[in-house]
Amino acid sequence: MQIAGGYTGGGLRRSDGRWLVYQRKEILLERWGSAMATTHRAELQQLLAARIDPAAIHLGACCTGFKYTADGVAVQFEDGREVRAGLLVGADGVHSVIRSQLFGNAPLRYRGYTAIRAITPAGTVPLPD
Repeated sequence: MQIAGGYTGGGLRRSDGRWLVYQRKEILLERWGSAMATTHRAELQQLLAARIDPAAIHLGACCTGFKYTADGVAVQFEDGREVRAGLLVGADGVHSVIRSQLFGNAPLRYRGYTAIRAITPAGTVPLPD
């Protein structure tokens, strides 16, 4: 199943559409071994959910933070639970506890676009087929 658009370059645009920063696909491929691909959030969620144990998905749980462990992460929940995993997907919205812990608190301002971003070492996460 292919859910992503073709590999492209990418960057950031101004509100008038002009590029602030742009990296060509070839540069991304050379530097990181992969370029950018885009997909609809719901399709990505369906793909991920179909390939993992449903017990690994914690819907309706309130995450209060996480810590790195030798083999991944330990995630703390409001009800006192701690779940250990090799990967944490922080899909907890615009007021993300995960984002705040990673990057600090910052004021949010809507810029007219939505993006889902992730950074992983090249080759460590197979791309969807």
